[in-house]
Amino acid sequence: NTRAYEYYLRARGYALYSGNHKLPLAQTMFEKAVQEDPGFSDAWVGLAEVTSMQAIFLNGGEEARKAADKAGQKAMELAPQKGSSFLAVGYGQLACECYAEAEEAFLKAVQLDANLYRAWHYLGRTAHHVGNREKEIEYFKRAVESDPSDWESSVLLLSPLKLKGDPEEIRNMARLAVGRVENHLEDYPDNQRAYYLGIGALILLGEEDRAVEWAEKAYSLAPDDLATRYNLACFYAQYGDLERSLDLLERSVSSRSWIEHDSDLVNLHGHPRFKRFMSSLEEGS
Repeated sequence: NTRAYEYYLRARGYALYSGNHKLPLAQTMFEKAVQEDPGFSDAWVGLAEVTSMQAIFLNGGEEARKAADKAGQKAMELAPQKGSSFLAVGYGQLACECYAEAEEAFLKAVQLDANLYRAWHYLGRTAHHVGNREKEIEYFKRAVESDPSDWESSVLLLSPLKLKGDPEEIRNMARLAVGRVENHLEDYPDNQRAYYLGIGALILLGEEDRAVEWAEKAYSLAPDDLATRYNLACFYAQYGDLERSLDLLERSVSSRSWIEHDSDLVNLHGHPRFKRFMSSLEEGS
C-alpha cells in the first residue's frame, strides 16, 4: 500500500531524526499507516517503539503503555518469524516495566536478525532501568559496534563507563560519540536530541564552552520538550549549577528508574529538592 508506506516513512523521520517532541506526531503517522494497511507489520513495530518511549519518559501513562503492548502483539501476530516482531514485543514489555521479559524479547530479536542494532540499543536501556551496569556497558557496546551511524548508543554508553570504565576508554568513546553526533547533525541540524545527548561527551573531552553552546542550541529548538529539559538538567548538574538543574528536572521526564540510575545526576543526590522530587515520582507511580 503506497499511501501506508508514505505515512510510515514520515513517521520514521519524525521518530528518528526530529527529537522526542515529535513522537506524538510520529505516532499519528504510524497509526495512519496501519489504518491504511492493517497488515503492515513494520508500521506496528514503529508504533510500539514511539508509544513505549512516550509511556516511559513523556508522561504517556496507561494509555501509551497499552498502545505499545497492543502494537507489539499485533506485530507478532502478523509476522511471528521476524526478529522485528520480538523487538516490538520488547518495546511493550519495557513500557510496562517488565524488564526481564523485555530483555528476553530483545535477545530473541537479535538471535533471529543480527542486523537489528536497535535491539542492542534497547537492551542497553533495559539494563539501565534495573541498574545493571555490566550488562548496560555490554549491550551498548554491541549497539555501537553493530551500526557505525548509531550516535545514541555511543553517547548513552558514557554514563555507565564513567562508573566502571578506565579513563582512556572513556575519552576514546567520548571522541567517537562526538564524531558520530557531528555527522548526524550535518544531515539533521535541527535535531535537539543530538545536541543535548552530545553535551556529556564534550564535557568529558574538556570542551565546556562548546557544551554550553550545544545546551543553548538544544533548548532554543525545543524548550517545552520534557526530554530536552531532562538532559539539560543532567548537563547543569555536572556543570555545577544545581538549582538550574533542579528547575529543569522537576519539569521533565517521569521515569523514576531511569533517573535514579543516571550517573550524570549524582551531584544532586544529596539535595533536599532532589529527594522531594524522587519521592513525588514514587508516590505517583
